[in-house]
Amino acid sequence: MENHLRRPRARRFLLFGVTGSGKTEIYLRAIARALEGSQQAVVLVPEIALTPQTIRRFAARFPGKVTVWHSELSDGERFDVWRRVRTIIRRPR
Repeated sequence: MENHLRRPRARRFLLFGVTGSGKTEIYLRAIARALEGSQQAVVLVPEIALTPQTIRRFAARFPGKVTVWHSELSDGERFDVWRRVRTIIRRPR
């Protein structure tokens, strides 16, 4: 997998594995590479029950760079998230 992360064209990943096989760590490493290259990453969590532990793990690895968007946010909360994302993103000039 590490070789795929080094290729500039390798932009999409599908990880397939059983629970506890280390998929999240692979995602974390891929995101770290993207961020090192001034790129961005979006993670979709397919199971709402996994969201709190996923947020904790990603926030620990990427302090100040994680935000959450979901269908239960109010309009004001969505605006706050949008504004936070705009401040997190560092666009090359």
